Amino acid sequence: QVEIKPPGATEIVHLPIYWGWEQYLLAASFALASAVGAAYLPARKAGRVQPVTILRGMA
Repeated sequence: QVEIKPPGATEIVHLPIYWGWEQYLLAASFALASAVGAAYLPARKAGRVQPVTILRGMA
């Protein structure tokens, strides 16, 4: 549990936290999907350009 005391409150609030394997799986899946998307989209765009065009500086 996490204990917090909001400003102006007189009592401490207890927030229950569950650290099960589902949370780790969800976080890992989201991180993997983000990394694949961040790598794939620019690579797909760069793959459509001819190398000679890039070397000449026209892209």
